Amino acid sequence: MPEKKNDNQSTGVLVTEEQISSTLAEIVQINKDSVAASAADFAEIRKISKKTEATLSEIADMQREARATAQVEWAEIRKISKKTEATLSEIADMQREARATAQVEWAEIREISKKTEVTLSEVADMQREARATAQVEWAEIREISKKTEATLSEIADMQREAKVEWAEIRELSRKNEIAIAELARFSKNLGKEVGGNADKFGSYTESLAVPSIKRILNEHFDAKYEGGFNITPGEGSPGPLEVDAWGVARNGVDAVYLVEIKSKFKPRHIRQIWRLVELFRHHMSQYHQYSVFPILAVVEVSEAHRRQIWEQGIHVIDVADGVFSLSRPPKEFQANGDHGLKVHRRALPPIRLVWDAESA
Repeated sequence: MPEKKNDNQSTGVLVTEEQISSTLAEIVQINKDSVAASAADFAEIRKISKKTEATLSEIADMQREARATAQVEWAEIRKISKKTEATLSEIADMQREARATAQVEWAEIREISKKTEVTLSEVADMQREARATAQVEWAEIREISKKTEATLSEIADMQREAKVEWAEIRELSRKNEIAIAELARFSKNLGKEVGGNADKFGSYTESLAVPSIKRILNEHFDAKYEGGFNITPGEGSPGPLEVDAWGVARNGVDAVYLVEIKSKFKPRHIRQIWRLVELFRHHMSQYHQYSVFPILAVVEVSEAHRRQIWEQGIHVIDVADGVFSLSRPPKEFQANGDHGLKVHRRALPPIRLVWDAESA
């Protein structure tokens, strides 16, 4: 009797192994189908297979223990078998779901791939159009560059010619000023020969001195040349006003410069020029807020007389190297002028002339 019981148990165990073998065959077939359906989810299927193998390994161990141990109850073995079938059924469901999911995802991947191909085609078209446009624009740029180079070359030639012409103009101006100085000397000598008063130039000689006076007022005093004029005195006037040349300061500076032209300096000319300042103040009331500074332009003046003029705060224009120029005063020099006050000759801070920047 015990031997027969063992045979029945052995037969029952063999039947269960056949079922397991059949289920394994189904799993293998499902795995093959899953592999064919999607390579992307093959890793997940292998993971499930490994779990299955582990479960089967545990079942085999349990079966071996059941066969080796006679005390194991057949009911427990059948219970284990049912659990195994349930587990295998779940595994099959999971594999089928994985297969379905892989098919859906693979379809989405194919759709995305098609859209990507379309987009890449559009990008390629845009690149071809951009290259064509760039070639046209680059050709235009090269053409413009050639024209620009030609224009710059012409401008450079014009600048070189202008420099040459400007150098010639400066040279002519210098020669004219020399000629003017010579005419002034000639006029002075002629006045002495005929017994005339040569203290002042004639109107013709004064007109020749205008370019030099204009240049000096502009370069050294930043003043606009206004020319000479005469004013006939009226009733109650202190006297006539005769101005050889004068200028008005620019850049918001309220200053007027009166230029008195003499052939040869005499000490009384200092009194005369301050008298000229007073007459200008009387006749030109529109400049009552301006400071009026006198300047003496002299063809011949000694060094001692030049220093005497500077001591009175008066600038000196004389002839140096045949050209009218502004004499550089000493460092302690201060320009004096009439400022519309009762005290006419009050010292001002020294005017910063052009050469001050060079010597600073």
